[in-house]
Amino acid sequence: MTGQDAGRSGGGLYELLGLPSGAPDEQIRSAVTEQRRTWRRRTASADITVRQQAELRMQQLDEAERTLLDPALRRTYDLAAEPVPEPDPGDQQWLVRAVEQLDRQQYEVATFTARRAVAADPDNFYAWSVLGEAAARSGEHDTAREAIEHSLSLRPEDPKLHAMRGWILVTCGDLPRAVSAYRTAAKLDPADPDHRVRAVRALVKQGLLDTAITEAEAAYQASPDDPETRTALADALLERANEARHELPDGRLLIVSRAQAAHVESLCNRGLSVQSPDEKLNADLRSVRDLARKAGRRVFSAHALRNNLRWPLGVGLLTVAVVCCAPNFLSGAGKSGAGAESAYVAIAVLMVAAAVTTVYLTCTEPRYQRNAEVIEHQVPRRLGRGPGTPDRP
Repeated sequence: MTGQDAGRSGGGLYELLGLPSGAPDEQIRSAVTEQRRTWRRRTASADITVRQQAELRMQQLDEAERTLLDPALRRTYDLAAEPVPEPDPGDQQWLVRAVEQLDRQQYEVATFTARRAVAADPDNFYAWSVLGEAAARSGEHDTAREAIEHSLSLRPEDPKLHAMRGWILVTCGDLPRAVSAYRTAAKLDPADPDHRVRAVRALVKQGLLDTAITEAEAAYQASPDDPETRTALADALLERANEARHELPDGRLLIVSRAQAAHVESLCNRGLSVQSPDEKLNADLRSVRDLARKAGRRVFSAHALRNNLRWPLGVGLLTVAVVCCAPNFLSGAGKSGAGAESAYVAIAVLMVAAAVTTVYLTCTEPRYQRNAEVIEHQVPRRLGRGPGTPDRP
């Protein structure tokens, strides 16, 4: 953009900043900063007219900064020395109407109106971005892509436009390019954690859960107090915990080994450690963690009893024999002394404990072993993915 072009869209750059034409760079920077501080607050106004004025003024301030702080562009602008006309109110009215229609969720009408706005002012990046959003929401994906690409060609270093491009690509189903767009926005504006959060969510939709977790952990370390970042990380870990379990044709998720149970529990503990403000998400993490812990608990198994019946039967018979011999032994021990009696009682107690332990170990099995038997008789819809295995989109 030339200085003259900036002047036409800016509406008199020196007048805009309230400075004389020979103002030094420091005064220009100070004026731009002061006005941005004033107008930025108005971009969040509930009044659509005020918000539109603020957006246009922020655009003009950006152009003033680029033109007047670049020696070559400023020289060209100063040499032009021509009056700068105000934008045609009719042209701006199309843009205002399009934004109002977007707010009312009249997406098809907003797309038509935004087309009129870009036709009236084809160098207005904001008008192109409004067209992109309206077209994406109305299902006109090709138009949405073309509009946001055109907007970015007018302002390639704007992180908000890159973030909007990512959102449009998500609506179009192009998740890999959406992630790339969000990452570009994060590089241009590292102070805003929302860009990385959106990248994480797009990665989760792709099924690239390990990549999403890595991205979310980096975002969490950069912004540990941001609630959306904590929620995105916890959600990615929950999805990974679910993917670590086997899925049956009826939709049930099973754990079939001790290592699998430990992996699922570890993922859930990591998700709970970031303390997401989403209580439902935390409840889901606790529920999956409890299931992983229960998978290691031993339960009665008729199959185990049939396979190991000789052990509890043998130890049980031996225990019964010892107990049955107790009266005769104790009668003789009374003549031999209290030491023999105590020894026999201790042996009897040990035999009973051994019998109980034998029954417990041979007639029960961990719940995950029972789940493994279920897997043996069914074809899983999906096998659980353990640690270290690659993502499968």
